[in-house]
Amino acid sequence: SALMHKVAYEDAPRPETVARDVAPELAAICAKAMKRNPAERYGDAGELVKDLEQFVSGALVSAYRYSLPDLAKRYYRRHKAAVLTA
Repeated sequence: SALMHKVAYEDAPRPETVARDVAPELAAICAKAMKRNPAERYGDAGELVKDLEQFVSGALVSAYRYSLPDLAKRYYRRHKAAVLTA
């Protein structure tokens, strides 16, 4: 069937193409978990859980490649008072 062919031979759609308001870090976690090549996925469920816990707590996640502006914004949000008084 067409569905079986898609599952077997096509990559899953990226989460942000299905839900535009999904956080980029969460989209990266989902995309990594759904990679066709097992070597590109999480090594085990514990690694996936760790990234999800990091995401929920606001910490950096391993699946997402942060740009320098991303990191600067995160730093500013976490240390706003110190930045403004410096």
